[in-house]
Amino acid sequence: MRNTNTFYTIVLLAIVVGVVWYVFNLNKPVLQPTEQANNNQANQTIPEAAKMPKFVLGSVSKVEGEKVFIKVGMEEKIIVTNENTEIIKQIKDGEGYKNVPTNFNGVKPPVQVVVYYSENSGVNYTATKIQILNF
Repeated sequence: MRNTNTFYTIVLLAIVVGVVWYVFNLNKPVLQPTEQANNNQANQTIPEAAKMPKFVLGSVSKVEGEKVFIKVGMEEKIIVTNENTEIIKQIKDGEGYKNVPTNFNGVKPPVQVVVYYSENSGVNYTATKIQILNF
């Protein structure tokens, strides 16, 4: 009889401790990052390779020499090309498309292009690659 009472007392005590622990932790906020962790995250730089690619999509409106003018929404952007600018074109390949090298003559109105660039000033873009779309 005495062993049974001791057992019930231990079980009851464990339940009471569990309930008290639960109540005290109920309103406790979740772990927040420390100031040191915030500073470490703010000071980290993203490597260039991990950044999003720099590109703009639009329709060619005119070509003047090595400059291509494309319409992006309601704005016109000037794409500056040079001898290092790669020109590729999408062609149908069975069920899908593939990109093949082409020359600058394929860049003409009203084709749609994706221009990958290295620098931009908001209006002027220095193109590293121009992809002619085929939809």
